Formats: sequence, structure tokens, C-alpha cells
Amino acid sequence: MRFRKEIDYKWEEDNIDEDEFIPPALIHTILENGITHSSPIADGSMKFKLSFFAAADYKQYTFETLAKNRVKTKSREGGNGFIYIKARLTESYGENWEFASKESTQGWITTIKIYTK
Repeated sequence: MRFRKEIDYKWEEDNIDEDEFIPPALIHTILENGITHSSPIADGSMKFKLSFFAAADYKQYTFETLAKNRVKTKSREGGNGFIYIKARLTESYGENWEFASKESTQGWITTIKIYTK
């Protein structure tokens, strides 16, 4: 992507437990949304950070897109990517999950919480 778009993409992880599994297309879809709906910051880069947290009754994945948000042309509650993510979460976890995705001062934050009890 860097060659074609001339953007320096950076990836970070925090506390990822490699023994934990979620449908892989979830992360791919969130990453794709970040690339599609954001613009690079002044230095020509976009950074993505995936974090994991486990509590007694849930697991939480937080995906941060650190970039400039594109100007919205109309108000939306999400598109095909969000529909896909919610369908995969329901398929894998029934009703035992929460999904939130919102604008932040540094870009975009998406949270997936999966209840284990």
C-alpha cells in the first residue's frame, strides 16, 4: 500500500494474547475501514493499534486508527463493514457481545467486548 498510496502505515499491538481467538475478518474489516475513511496525518502516516484486555467476565479488543478523519458528507450509523462485523459477532457469540465505533480526537476507536459468563 505504501508504494501505491504513498502513505506510511504503522502497526502496534498491546497485550495481545495469541491463545485468544476471534473471527479474523473482524480485524481486517476494521483496518480496511480505517484506511478507507481516514487520511494520513501531516507526516504522511497512519497508525493502527490493537489492544487486548481480559477481565473475569469479558474479553475486550480495542482498535485505534490514529489518523485524520475525513469530513462527513452525511450522517450515518455505519455501513456494510459494521453490518458484517455485527453478523460475525452474532454468529460466533450469540448475544454475548458489544460493538462500539466512534470518532476520537486522534482518529477513530472501535471496541469489541465479548462476554464470557
